[in-house]
Amino acid sequence: MRTGSAGPAALSDTPAGIQVRGFRAGYAKRQIVHDVSLTLPAGRISVVVGPGGSGKTTFVKALLGESCPQLLWRAGSIEIAGSRHRVQWQNPTTDGVLGTLLAPPDTSPTLVPQQARRVLDRVWSRDSLAYQKLEPRLDIPIAELAAWYPRLAAFTRTISAPASLYIFDEPDGDGPPEAITPLAERIRCLAPAATVLLVTHNLQLARKAADYVVLMIDGEIIEEAACGEFFQNPTHPRTRDFVRLGC
Repeated sequence: MRTGSAGPAALSDTPAGIQVRGFRAGYAKRQIVHDVSLTLPAGRISVVVGPGGSGKTTFVKALLGESCPQLLWRAGSIEIAGSRHRVQWQNPTTDGVLGTLLAPPDTSPTLVPQQARRVLDRVWSRDSLAYQKLEPRLDIPIAELAAWYPRLAAFTRTISAPASLYIFDEPDGDGPPEAITPLAERIRCLAPAATVLLVTHNLQLARKAADYVVLMIDGEIIEEAACGEFFQNPTHPRTRDFVRLGC
């Protein structure tokens, strides 16, 4: 079955990396995620797509039990394989200079640029787009930069260390079109050693990065399938519209 629960036969024998049953989440009295049952394969790259405001980020925050001042709550069964989780949120801190998002916590301010460059050298080649965008801006206050720069820095820091599960929350947001391919290629390098969950509304990134795609609209799973099936042969009318129009 390709809508609502189990995935396609091609992934049916793959162990579960993330499995939720009857999963619900919301803020205070407002429910955002509605009775989601979903199995995402281990060692693969699963991408949750959907229009803005569809509940994707709330789903991930609740999945991890993130504390939140808006009284985020969750209910249902959750199973996540492995214990080493690394997460990049779409809105990292605006405090400090850009290099603080790359350097280890508690790094002395005088050593931030040096430590940040070490992380850059570990993740990106010096002729890569990401290196060329980040390195000259390490000393610039985050608040003075376009939103994509801290997202790219947070993404870089997230993938700089090994993990059993990586989660990325719209790392491409507000970035230039030419950044999509290098982001997708870097994400593809993480599997099969790790399970990857990517949240995005960018269908180009999803096409390039995903093994498995899930469409979430209004906090509900509309359709899920292997990447090729999802884009080439969607079965649900709302999926066909989203693939064609991106909204």
